[in-house]
Amino acid sequence: MSRKKYKVNSNLTGSELKKLEDYNIDIRLKNVQRYTKLKYFAKSPIKSLKEFPEYSFFFTLPLSVTFFILASIYIWDFTYIDDIVLFSVLILLSIPAYTYHKKNNVIDDIENNISTFLRDLAELNRAGQSLPQALSKVSKNDYGELTYHITKLRRDLAWGMTFEEALKDFVDRVDTQIISRATSIIIQANRAGGRISDVLLAASKDTKNVKNMEKERKSNMFIYVVISYLSFLVFLFVVLLISSTFIPMMSEVGDVGAADTGNIQFLATFDEAIFIQLMYHASLIQGFFTGFVAGKMGEAKISEGMKHAIVLTLIAWLSFTYLI
Repeated sequence: MSRKKYKVNSNLTGSELKKLEDYNIDIRLKNVQRYTKLKYFAKSPIKSLKEFPEYSFFFTLPLSVTFFILASIYIWDFTYIDDIVLFSVLILLSIPAYTYHKKNNVIDDIENNISTFLRDLAELNRAGQSLPQALSKVSKNDYGELTYHITKLRRDLAWGMTFEEALKDFVDRVDTQIISRATSIIIQANRAGGRISDVLLAASKDTKNVKNMEKERKSNMFIYVVISYLSFLVFLFVVLLISSTFIPMMSEVGDVGAADTGNIQFLATFDEAIFIQLMYHASLIQGFFTGFVAGKMGEAKISEGMKHAIVLTLIAWLSFTYLI
């Protein structure tokens, strides 16, 4: 593919030449950044999965499909098709459940430390230092998972980015409502000038209050996670009771009355295996979706429901495998 060469007009003014140069730089940056995530993933796959947990589906989807195909070929028996489908789904969700949980923990740690970071930044700014200078000093402190992002902020500033651009880049990396709200306040304060330290302190208190409210909500909603588990266990107990006592009893009555064409004609055609399989399917479906409901209600994230779904479906599978 040949490159087009453009002749620059020598009559352009200095500002026009600068705009043209900035445009060319932007084009080159976009070309470089086009495959940045892919290169980053190839260089550090484990770290990349922690930041972009959705990439884990690229691993588990082929594994899940491969397991399903191999199991269907080598362990083919119609009675095992339910287990093959079940474990294919569990393989698909296993690594994403871990990576999403890990990322949510990292975000939670960042949000817990952002208040302290803003407070330290405000104190240094009150002492007479500019925001970039204060940021350079606080980057040496330990703020848990937030330390990495503060260090990157300092490096961005050292490479010539403006303070506002560096903060926007930080928001793009850690896209949460609390972070976006705090950085928006800082950017507006930096533009307005004046006593930025007071705004930073207000943002610190606001962030801390929001996080405390979120923790209180999670604490109050945890009871619903427990209720979800208990309701599923009660449902599973009833299903197991029906499958182990009522259905065999119906089958025995059907065998006794097989020759009778009267009132128990339905029982004569009663298939115990089909009804137990129906109860098994109902338990798996109930456990799977109850897990996602528990994750959404307890932690306000549907991604956190994957771990609950895996646990509950495994409980249902173990119960029917070893108790029925």
